[in-house]
Amino acid sequence: MRRVVLGIVFYLLAIVVVSAVLTPLAAWGTEALGWHFPVKRVFNRTIMVSALLLLWPLVKFLRINSWRQCGLAVSGPALARVPWWLALGIFTIVVLYLGQWLAGVVVWDAHLVWYKPLGFLLTGLLVGVLEELMFRGVFFLAFASEDKGRTLLLAVLGSAFFATAHFIKAQNPAGEVNWLTGWLIWAEMGSHFLVWQELVMRWLTLFWTGMMLCAVSWRYGTIWAAVGLHAGWVLALKTAEGLVRTQAASGSVWFAPSVLEGLWPALLLMVMCGVTLTVKFSRE
Repeated sequence: MRRVVLGIVFYLLAIVVVSAVLTPLAAWGTEALGWHFPVKRVFNRTIMVSALLLLWPLVKFLRINSWRQCGLAVSGPALARVPWWLALGIFTIVVLYLGQWLAGVVVWDAHLVWYKPLGFLLTGLLVGVLEELMFRGVFFLAFASEDKGRTLLLAVLGSAFFATAHFIKAQNPAGEVNWLTGWLIWAEMGSHFLVWQELVMRWLTLFWTGMMLCAVSWRYGTIWAAVGLHAGWVLALKTAEGLVRTQAASGSVWFAPSVLEGLWPALLLMVMCGVTLTVKFSRE
């Protein structure tokens, strides 16, 4: 467990350094190609690239002998589950928004461009593969398979890490891009990291999101069902932004203005997690 903790710490520090160095290079490169992306968007992409590039040395440090240990086993049944879990992910968000609508928090306001969901699907699959490989593959399945007595502990710690990582919020820096831009974005994010309302409400939802993804990964021994579920959530959430509008001065402890906050989404994910584990144990 000590090696796992050290690996995660060094992995995170390496991501900070590599993304800070790559940000100005990527910004200048995209500008030279005529692509005028906001700097924070470039920064977010460099984090993803850094996380992907650094996975291999992390796996070596953690002494993981095969990517199959991380749930990357490819088989017909494993890949066949992806569309089903993708559909379940979409259905989950529909249920969440149905609760929001019944509570009067959101109203129908369709202004979605018809082809946008295709891009959202591709984004969801890309993010799903990367995050599931990292959080559920390397940080969970690779060690849960070897030390079954710590499966729950690994799921809890990994889900807490997963939830906390989603509070990283980049802001567009003032002035021209320079060699310090990436470092300045990381420094500024500290002032936006701990907002107690989000920490209490959104963190709880994201934590149970991680637990649900751990449960489905443990059930099948691969990350592919979790990838489908994750991609379905991303696709449905981004699509919903173009279909509904939040009512002003609305929301409660159960149904917050954001669909990812409040006790309603956390409760739904807890139930899904419980059902997944019940099905697994009933078949063993």
